Amino acid sequence: MTSLVEQVAPKVDARCIGRRGLSTVVMTGVPQKRLVIDFDKPGSPLQQDSTRCDYLCIAAADNGDDWIVPLELKKGSFKAKGVARQLQAGTNAADELVAPAASFKFRAVVFSRNVRKAERRNLKRERVQFRGLREEIRRSKCGDRLASILR
Repeated sequence: MTSLVEQVAPKVDARCIGRRGLSTVVMTGVPQKRLVIDFDKPGSPLQQDSTRCDYLCIAAADNGDDWIVPLELKKGSFKAKGVARQLQAGTNAADELVAPAASFKFRAVVFSRNVRKAERRNLKRERVQFRGLREEIRRSKCGDRLASILR
């Protein structure tokens, strides 16, 4: 059976595929078979002048689980609605890249250093819609392991 990584890779311009991982996200424990699409690089599936998240990670675990994970990285505080729009744009790009019948697990994640208490509450109310499901946005601190969110 072909993994999502193998299905999506040919559809993405090689110039926007990250090969080293993410600067503020620890990739230890994330399946080695993965594709990290950097939406800020040339050849990205999303327009440079449009709302977009930073990355889309597609990973294939040895147990057969495929993951789709739009990621937004924030240095400082942020507005929950803005992050939700960015992650939704990444989710929409994933929807275009992944076959309709594909089986996968999904998480939308924002990594940040600081977040105000009010925005933390607002973030809990925000959702990202993907193929009929409304999924909550997970938040983690910069420097945390992405694998802990994929459990």
